[in-house]
Amino acid sequence: MSSKNKVNITAEPGKQELFITREFDAPRELVFKAHTDPDLFVQWIGPHGLTTTLDVFEPVSGGRYRYIQKDADGNEYAFNGTFHEFSMERMIQTFEFEGLPERGHVSLDCMVLEELPEDRTRITVQSIFRSVSDRDGMIQSWNGEQASPKATNASMTFWQKDADMPAQLNAGEFLKRLKALRSSAVAKSHSHLAADENDTILGVRMGQVFALAKEFMNMELDEVEAMLESPIHEMRVGAVSIMDWEARKRKTPAERRKDLFELYLRRHDRINNWDLVDRAAIYVVGGYLSDKPREILYQLARSEYMWERRTAMISTAYFMRSGDLDDAFRIAEILLDDEQDLIHKATGWMLRTAGESDRQRLLAFLDQHAATMPRTTLRYAIEKLDKDLRDHHLKLKRK
Repeated sequence: MSSKNKVNITAEPGKQELFITREFDAPRELVFKAHTDPDLFVQWIGPHGLTTTLDVFEPVSGGRYRYIQKDADGNEYAFNGTFHEFSMERMIQTFEFEGLPERGHVSLDCMVLEELPEDRTRITVQSIFRSVSDRDGMIQSWNGEQASPKATNASMTFWQKDADMPAQLNAGEFLKRLKALRSSAVAKSHSHLAADENDTILGVRMGQVFALAKEFMNMELDEVEAMLESPIHEMRVGAVSIMDWEARKRKTPAERRKDLFELYLRRHDRINNWDLVDRAAIYVVGGYLSDKPREILYQLARSEYMWERRTAMISTAYFMRSGDLDDAFRIAEILLDDEQDLIHKATGWMLRTAGESDRQRLLAFLDQHAATMPRTTLRYAIEKLDKDLRDHHLKLKRK
């Protein structure tokens, strides 16, 4: 990552805040990665001449950090804080240097990572200090007027000590990051997500997997496929999440969208649970087919493989957002005789969604099929109707 871009610091006299901006010749995903990967974090956290050891590093909302820096003479300086919000869009944290005579000189920092054209990124940091003198002392230390490295604020020193960024994002790196987030308690509570007896639950919260996947957008697709091949469930969730994030992004090229769509269908054998389908089918499949022929969905709806049938149904959610309900009702009709409960639920869910756009069309469909459709499908479909209509359709008898 290039370090030639100038740092701009704005500090108005008499105020307790300052602003810092700098642009980087690297995409936002990689700049954010430098704040979340512990191996990278210790490389760039400044100033020069100090080595950094992480004591605690939890780069998630609500997480903590503490690191210790050592100079050439063996002197140590410790810093700590809490991440109040931690995402690619915004990071809010506290920062405190533990070496001051009086504790409590804490700053509050808000960092925003802004995407720029040509895969560049602008960082803007606002820091608010306890007092004007605290802020001015920080600025003086940057200017070399104090010997103590107490200005080594994590959100301030990205530009003080530059490190090379990794050129590639890969499945091995994703797995390493996942393992750092695992929890035995989460593994126990998520055991129901296992697709089969060969599916390993590592124990990472889904929100953390989704956020991590966002960092790995634009990964080479053979690496995404390697993640799909993993026996670890969260790796496959990460793979489909990367695909989903890219498919949602307006700037994703048409050729890349096509590649994502084809990978999804080609490796559907590894997209083998309801959460994997639901995470990616709407944008990767439905989004791709929004302006194209949709015969493939009808082939999937008649597949012997349950998860392809669920993909066919869930994908129609994308079309319904623009008022196009035809495929949702047609595929729902195909799946009314399905034997799998997870297909019944998906079908009822999409019918209910269609009814939010065209209530009368849903009611007409129910009048025709309620007496014979699976009860789970029916209950999902009528969930948002008033009680009299729900009771009416539940009481319809087979003719």
